Amino acid sequence: MLNKMILPTEQMDIQKPEIICHLDKLMQQRGLTQQQLSEDTGIAPAGIRAYQYNSFRRIDMATLSTIAGYFQLKTFDDLFSMVYKEHPKNP
Repeated sequence: MLNKMILPTEQMDIQKPEIICHLDKLMQQRGLTQQQLSEDTGIAPAGIRAYQYNSFRRIDMATLSTIAGYFQLKTFDDLFSMVYKEHPKNP
């Protein structure tokens, strides 16, 4: 008889945060459009739009490195934050 392997996520109630990108704020501070940022960095407008409007599904390290260098960010906290939503309480 085989024992069922219990994964850590099955043992714990893990709350996943919503990851918020602040690219829109950074662009507004510098008066940049998507087109200008795209031309300056070589990042496709669709990629910029995905981060700007928080519709990205994956975070690409090369893109992040380019954005961080362009805006001379000291930490990724300047670009991202995490928001934890309230867990519904079990009765």
